[in-house]
Amino acid sequence: MRVSVIIPQFGRCSLTVACLSSLRRWHSSRDSLEWIVVDDGSDERDLSALRHVLPEDVRLIEQEHRGVTAAWNTGWDHSTGDVLVFLNNDTQTLNPWLSQVIEMLTQQPDALIGAEWLGARAEQGIPAACFPESPRPRLLAGWMLACRREMSERVGRFDERMRLYFSDTDWQLRWLHTFCEADSRLICPLNRNCLRHLAHATTRKLSNRSAQWKRDRKEFLNRWKNSQ
Repeated sequence: MRVSVIIPQFGRCSLTVACLSSLRRWHSSRDSLEWIVVDDGSDERDLSALRHVLPEDVRLIEQEHRGVTAAWNTGWDHSTGDVLVFLNNDTQTLNPWLSQVIEMLTQQPDALIGAEWLGARAEQGIPAACFPESPRPRLLAGWMLACRREMSERVGRFDERMRLYFSDTDWQLRWLHTFCEADSRLICPLNRNCLRHLAHATTRKLSNRSAQWKRDRKEFLNRWKNSQ
């Protein structure tokens, strides 16, 4: 299966380069891999630096600043892989892991795969009515999500009304509702020694981070209130 790795980025191009370098240290484009970086409206200085250092086999797609959710959708639209991997740029690869993703999706095509579970505090903030069954299943942290293309197309695109936060949570809930009759489950198969998340290094310095979180949470709650 061909795998498309989609990495959004906004400024902080050094994070993107480090993310790609660590990933490509363990994986090669010869292994039916497609590398896509989506720049979400960085200033020209950062973008020029990124163009200069990206390897030739990495596709750089540029868009106006619309948020990480829109960048996921843009990368999805331009990808060609049978498997889609949405990977934050503030991650580091410590050991090979894409082969594990392919193996899991071969065994369970309707699975959604992540690298770790969402924290208990974050899960407690999601209304129980959003989940399709009881007891409610756990959700995945959104900094790495992988799935088969044909399944993702049944769920639909990420909701761009949530520009930065909660769009991954919304997407997982829609995944559960779409495949609940098929007994689909969100699974976390990756060895903890494979990937490291650098604690939201991309977003923690944004001046409007708190306000954006509140806006996105409001959009998320409105969507699920209206869907009940």
